Amino acid sequence: MLKWLADTAVAGALIAALFTPVADVSIDEIIYEQSPFATVSVEAYTVGADYLLEPTAFEIFPGENCAEFLVRALDASEIEYTYSGAVDEGFYLQSIDGYGEFTHGPRSGWLYFLNDEMPSYGMTDIFLDEGDWIRLVYTLSWGDDI
Repeated sequence: MLKWLADTAVAGALIAALFTPVADVSIDEIIYEQSPFATVSVEAYTVGADYLLEPTAFEIFPGENCAEFLVRALDASEIEYTYSGAVDEGFYLQSIDGYGEFTHGPRSGWLYFLNDEMPSYGMTDIFLDEGDWIRLVYTLSWGDDI
């Protein structure tokens, strides 16, 4: 009988040790630390529309390029958009929420910035890093008004 009590006590201690937290960290904090995030915003100030998407952080998936990230972010935000080409080659953003190329004149359309710089190459060639910020900005004059 004493052996059974001793075995039960050891098993109970082992179970308690397995389910005792080793640190005061939530699962959300652990996931956040392991997953890189980038921020995206969609701005249409030039036509008085303010943000169409305020700066919002989204997880970056492994191997995902900027075009794939953007399409996923717009879908998650339930924002209407159109593009030509494909997200892995020749991606061209045509319109967001009704604001499109030539909608407001022959020099209007969408420009994008990566960390406040305008890249000289397309979104399919960019792979994001933790903390990157993609800004989509509607222009009426090929960017002279931004």
